[in-house]
Amino acid sequence: MRGSLLRLTLPVMVVTAFGCAASSGGSSGATTYRKDLGTATPHDFALHTQQMLDREHYEIEQADSSANYHNIKTRWWLRFPYDDEIAMGVVEIQTQLTLRARSRGSGGGGTADVRSVEMIVQNMARLSGSDQWVLTVYTPMFREYIDEIARELKTEFSTGIRVFDK
Repeated sequence: MRGSLLRLTLPVMVVTAFGCAASSGGSSGATTYRKDLGTATPHDFALHTQQMLDREHYEIEQADSSANYHNIKTRWWLRFPYDDEIAMGVVEIQTQLTLRARSRGSGGGGTADVRSVEMIVQNMARLSGSDQWVLTVYTPMFREYIDEIARELKTEFSTGIRVFDK
């Protein structure tokens, strides 16, 4: 009896913790993780984003673009949970990336079309004893993984930008 009560209580406590953390609005409890990736030309954004997605096994679900905006959203990728996610009761987890590049100006006057780039990340988890998927907060181990991807992309973007004077 006591064991089954514990099995039922743990998922409820974890979901409650996720919900409270998500509603706090603070960076430690947010369910959407945003990273500024600096600036990139449209060509570099498309090239380096696709290379990263291929390397990390993400598939593009949706890609939208206009003269001043480019948006790439991936399918949810079912990945192995990190140890600190397992410790929170996570049995399955999936991640979705969205990369956005917005024009910073007209591109005239000898400058290339340079865009501000950001990455938005969301995780959905299924907890022990539940069959429902819930948005989750970010653990230190996951942040380390996603911050490494962000650093690599930011480096690729910054080394690819060329500005020529007339």
